[in-house]
Amino acid sequence: MVTRHGLKRAQERTGFTSSAAARLIERAIYHGIGSDSADKWNKEYLEKRCVDGKRAVLYNGFCVIIGEDDRCITLWKMDSAKPHFRGKEKIKNVKNFMRMNPRDELDDAA
Repeated sequence: MVTRHGLKRAQERTGFTSSAAARLIERAIYHGIGSDSADKWNKEYLEKRCVDGKRAVLYNGFCVIIGEDDRCITLWKMDSAKPHFRGKEKIKNVKNFMRMNPRDELDDAA
């Protein structure tokens, strides 16, 4: 089930036709990864968007917001939870950077 707003936003943000966007949303509702199953990076992102009884689901690179009655309200392109830039310089090895600079220190600095 998709709201009119959700379908309009899905078309706008994915570039799909209305039927393809509706299929993406239906698949996300039934096969998406919730915040309880997500990894550490995506869990924080999804939990920030779960407010007022809504749930956020990760599916195919998109964050889909689903209401209490299993209707898609909106969706966003899932941005990378890991930082790839530190200020203006590009991080060459993200895995090594994250090991040397834990996430807690980065959040305090921002």
